[in-house]
Amino acid sequence: IMEKYVNDPVINFGLRMLRTIFISIVVAVAVSFIIGTPLKTIIFLALMIPLRQYAGGFHLRSRAGCAVLSILILVGVSLVIKYVAIPGMIQVIMMICGSATIIAFSPVDNPSNRLDKDTKTVFKRKAMLILGVESLAFMVLYLLKLTSYSQLVAISATLTALLLLSGMLSDLVDEERG
Repeated sequence: IMEKYVNDPVINFGLRMLRTIFISIVVAVAVSFIIGTPLKTIIFLALMIPLRQYAGGFHLRSRAGCAVLSILILVGVSLVIKYVAIPGMIQVIMMICGSATIIAFSPVDNPSNRLDKDTKTVFKRKAMLILGVESLAFMVLYLLKLTSYSQLVAISATLTALLLLSGMLSDLVDEERG
């Protein structure tokens, strides 16, 4: 609505992004209630969003496509949260592999948002800080045998790593197409 009254393209872009984020949050909360996992889904999102923001990775070219894919991923994760108890050692393996991938390759930018060297350094540092805090949380939860919560951290790290690798692969394919 405000886009009609504001002539600044940066502000309009920001308003569109806020609208997309707001709609995504409303849909995420609704999905989590429908599936019956509101608390764990919100915890998962609180883990995933900051890590993904700074680690980067695969992005679709349209906001609508991104929103649809994000909702599909969220539904899948919510179903896993509800119906799958990932064994502790598998969680440890997921956490190690996901963390190693994030450490090795983040941040991965995308064609619509290329990062300069300084920004990459800042994003890498922030991603490592977030990953460190989440790894510590994983260890505490795992040691306390709260594996239904430690699996949220392991899923977040693994999914972020998969999106990083997908983003790198997408960049390679785009470069090949030239």
